Amino acid sequence: MDSEPIVNAAAVELFVELGVRKVDGADFAPFIGAGEDAYLSGVAVRHGLQLDLVTAKQRLRNLYLLRIDELRVFPGFHELRASCQAAEHLLAVASAGDRPRVEVSLEAVGLTIDQWDVVVAGDDVARPKPYPDVFLAAASRMRVPVANCVVIEDSRHGVQAAKRAGMRCIAVAQTLDPHLLRDADLVLGSLAEVTLEDLLGAEQCKRS
Repeated sequence: MDSEPIVNAAAVELFVELGVRKVDGADFAPFIGAGEDAYLSGVAVRHGLQLDLVTAKQRLRNLYLLRIDELRVFPGFHELRASCQAAEHLLAVASAGDRPRVEVSLEAVGLTIDQWDVVVAGDDVARPKPYPDVFLAAASRMRVPVANCVVIEDSRHGVQAAKRAGMRCIAVAQTLDPHLLRDADLVLGSLAEVTLEDLLGAEQCKRS
């Protein structure tokens, strides 16, 4: 889903509230997909701000919730999901975001947790992306070998995490420049371009 512009706007507002007037949305770009801790802490270090991370994350979520009505899935998502379900592929969410934000975001776009085979959030694992933990956890909970998994990502950290997990990765340049996603096995301009045939470049993940 297209959450980055909303998270970014909320984070900028948070830092302005904390007295950092020169913060810019682009300051957060290196930390996209690395989880909320890195997203906030990385920019705090850059601006010399001592951050109470627990309080800051709660405020970020509150500011995000104020914008939640703006949240949309990427074009092409529903069609691709329907194709995957018809082919009996397992579907997981493996997000760097903390579970409260993941759950409220899914609900906001009409995709509750029970509509997925597995949902893993950033605070469910020990290490954030670009470490592979969140993807390995998803594969383990689905009981699917990593070689049979394919990840769709739109962040550089996510692509790195997928490859470190030993999974095939399709990157969609919805958020970042395609050049930053070049480590993926396939880079496409948008989610709407991804086909079932692209996914089948890897072994199929089917229900046993």
